[in-house]
Amino acid sequence: MNLPFHCKSIGEAISKHWLSWPLIFSCLFFLAWVPHAAQTTLLDPDTYLHITIGRNILESGVIPSVDSFSHTMRNAPWIAHEWLADILLAAIHQKFGWAGLHILTIGSCAVTLAYVMRFQLSRHVPAIYALLFTSLTTLCLLNHLLARPHVLTWPIITLWFGGILQAGETGKRPSFWLIPLIALWANLHGSYVLGIAISPFIAADALLTQPKGTRIDLFKGWCLFIFVSSFATLLTPYGWHSFQFSYELLTQPGLSKINEWQAVDFSHINALEIWIGVIISLACLGMLRLPVMRLFIMLVLIYEAAVHVRYISLFGLLAPLIMALPFEQQYHNFNKRFKQQNSALDDVFAKLASPAARSMTLLITALTLGFGYLIALAIQPMPFIKFTPDAAVAAARKSGLENKTVFNDYPFGGYLIYEGIPVFIDGRADMYGPAFLKEYFDAIDPKHINQFSNYLDKHQVEWTLLPPNNYLVNYLSEQTGWKKIYADDYSVIHQRAR
Repeated sequence: MNLPFHCKSIGEAISKHWLSWPLIFSCLFFLAWVPHAAQTTLLDPDTYLHITIGRNILESGVIPSVDSFSHTMRNAPWIAHEWLADILLAAIHQKFGWAGLHILTIGSCAVTLAYVMRFQLSRHVPAIYALLFTSLTTLCLLNHLLARPHVLTWPIITLWFGGILQAGETGKRPSFWLIPLIALWANLHGSYVLGIAISPFIAADALLTQPKGTRIDLFKGWCLFIFVSSFATLLTPYGWHSFQFSYELLTQPGLSKINEWQAVDFSHINALEIWIGVIISLACLGMLRLPVMRLFIMLVLIYEAAVHVRYISLFGLLAPLIMALPFEQQYHNFNKRFKQQNSALDDVFAKLASPAARSMTLLITALTLGFGYLIALAIQPMPFIKFTPDAAVAAARKSGLENKTVFNDYPFGGYLIYEGIPVFIDGRADMYGPAFLKEYFDAIDPKHINQFSNYLDKHQVEWTLLPPNNYLVNYLSEQTGWKKIYADDYSVIHQRAR
């Protein structure tokens, strides 16, 4: 394919200005998504919860060890395992408001995408394919792009796995500079367990590709690294209980009732289906052949993503890293076998594959960040109004209900905590435990409607806060023991009649 001379000249001119695809892609994503995602990054009600936890830690200087936000689990053992992320979210919100959290969320995603593309380009993946795979990763991340602790770990996750994959590909033990990284990860979010769990399989992949005479020393090096990494993850307020916490959380039967823990709906096209289709197509064309250990990791990630929607983002982050080197090798063989020649378009794309100059990267990043923040201030992103029953809470305070026992809908828990009202339930599934969650979801199940009044009596509930489309609203309105005292388009309050 021949391109006009001016296209080649443009490519050469841009490359002389030290730009690169990762810088261009991440900046364009950031600037495009700041206005576009104004109503989605603050969509999750747990953002209120994390801000409140972080604010309390900043004010008291103490990480909580018991619950103080609910009336159902008051003083129950509980540690904020995401305490460091909570502090960061609270500090950003206090200093820069909701616009700051909006920028932080999208900025973390943009930095992650830049690294994912750079990792592929460093393995000599053709730029056009690196752009394709990074675009697919973007689709996976948009599924979970929320102002919550997990987004802050995305750059750390890619750096960690990029580091150990690079060590395996070069026949070396991973650098001990990665140890502080996973310790930081462990204090930000519970997904660090994935970093420890997958490391032995990457180590096995590295050992299988090395000559037999060097495997023993390499094996010892990897064992030492994994041991020290595992120890570093204990440097959290949870200590060794962190692994127990992860197991107990993942095995709770009530998680299937929560949206982000549900299985993927394959009745419509989603990012995971597109990724799987691309991988299968590349494999059938002979352009991708994964070593056995990397294939195993990929299959486990696909399974987890299919079972729990929230893991689609993790699959999207790791898939291009795992397949980068095998794809480059098979792509080279594919071109050689079929005598494919690079087109002029490939040459233009390749000119932007080299890393950008550090000075230019800092300058463009600073300008992009500043301009994006101005956009955020102009559009004023706000939390999703559906999960922010401010008028209802004002009505409850006016009626003197704020200190009385409430039964709230699950998504309202974060905002009630933010407003200082003890909740019935909120997003801390780990603290409430399987027995409480099962009882709660059974109580709101239409099949058990006749038991709901007894459930409220058991917990001595004085008022309820529910969305108007909840069938329990009509049920309570029909009961002589309850009266409706407030209603709007987003929430309804019933008070126990005396």
